[in-house]
Order: sequence, then structure tokens, then C-alpha cells
Amino acid sequence: MPGTEDGPLYLVLDSRYTSDMLRQFDFTPGEYYHVYNRGVDKRVIFMNRADYERFMMVLYLGNGSVPFLVRDIPVEKEKTYAKDRGDQLVDIGAFVLMSNHFHLLLKERTLNGISTFMRKILTAHSMYFNLKYKRTGALFQGRFRAHHVADDTYLKHLATYLHLNPIGKTIRGEKNMNRLIDRAIAYPYSSLTDYVGPHRPARSILNTKKFPKYYSSRKNILKDLRDWNQIRALFENENDSESLPF
Repeated sequence: MPGTEDGPLYLVLDSRYTSDMLRQFDFTPGEYYHVYNRGVDKRVIFMNRADYERFMMVLYLGNGSVPFLVRDIPVEKEKTYAKDRGDQLVDIGAFVLMSNHFHLLLKERTLNGISTFMRKILTAHSMYFNLKYKRTGALFQGRFRAHHVADDTYLKHLATYLHLNPIGKTIRGEKNMNRLIDRAIAYPYSSLTDYVGPHRPARSILNTKKFPKYYSSRKNILKDLRDWNQIRALFENENDSESLPF
């Protein structure tokens, strides 16, 4: 397949790709889900800034009914995040990309929306990554995983859990939460800066209007971050405890 050092030129992303690792879950339109995956054998899936930024652009472009060519991703981010995607498949409330895994807070917008969306973005990143780094085989550890977020309290604090991933291991015993929060806001590969930081084109990835009102309040988001040590117990009994960073 022709390509550049940044990945394949002719990959068309639409709903036709199928894979055993992407079997469909029973998602329900209008419901919220914590969706995540990591590299096979916990391997790194983002090697550098270009990998992170490409995946963020795919989060935007892959969330639509209009197929797109990876070769058509504009160099200018402003153009990428302004492209017409057609009808959105999911609503994205929050995200964080770490070196060997990622987390997404999604709302099922249409029937099979999450399954189609995940198929598109995982296929895109796997093909891009394998071509760029001259490797073969599965990049992700099996099919993606998802938790239904049925409890409003859990939903309220889920974005905080995602956004604190980049500084999670330093939280225990830290008395100056404001300093850690500043570090989390400065991390460029999560949606936290889109809630409380300066505007950037990647803000278009999110659709916070489809989430409860507390997701639209900068004040509430910052308060939740400062209160992490009081709410962290909600996330210490996850089914997949290995995915927890702290």
C-alpha cells in the first residue's frame, strides 16, 4: 500500500471493516459508556506527538457517516476539525490518550454507532501505526472494552478520572492538588484543556451539549478535579483494574 512516514495514503474509513476484535456490544442509543483499549501486551501505541495528534484527528473525522481518506487529512488542524462528517455516530464527552492505552466517554447516538465508530478509529490507527513503524500483527489487546455508565454519580465524576490519567501515579500523598491539576491541564492529549484551558481546534471532537449540565461548567470541572481524593473510591473496583492508573 502506498504511503508516507505518517501512514497509509489510501485507507478509506467507513463501516465496512470487520474484525474479531471488534465484535458488537449491546449498546443502547441515548446511554453513556466508558470505552477503552490498550496495546497488545501493553505495548506503546503512540510513539510521538504526531501519533497522538493523528489519533485525535481520527476521533473527529471517524465520527460521522461520511467516509474519508486518510490521505485527505489536511495539514492544518483548523481545516481537519472543520470538515463535514455527515451524521455523527456518537457524542464524545471526554477522552485521554496515554502512551499504551486510551479512554473515551461516549454516548450512543444511533443504533450501532459506538461499534461502527470504534471499528473505524481502531482500524485506522492500526493500519497507520503498522505501516509507519514497519510492523505486522494486532496492535490492540483484543476487542475494545466498554462499561455502561448507568449511575449519575459515576457519570458526573468519570471525566475527572479520565482527565487525571496523565498525572495519576503522582496523586497519592500529594498535598498541592492545584499544582497537579495545572499539570493535567497542560497535557495536550486529553479533553481537559477543552473544558478549562484555551480554545483549540480539537475542541470540535467533543459534543458536551449532549451530556449533563455539569459537563458544561468550568467551575464544576475544576472542583471535581480538586475533590478527586474524596471520589476516587468510585473507580477502585473497576472490572478491569489493570487499566486503572492510580
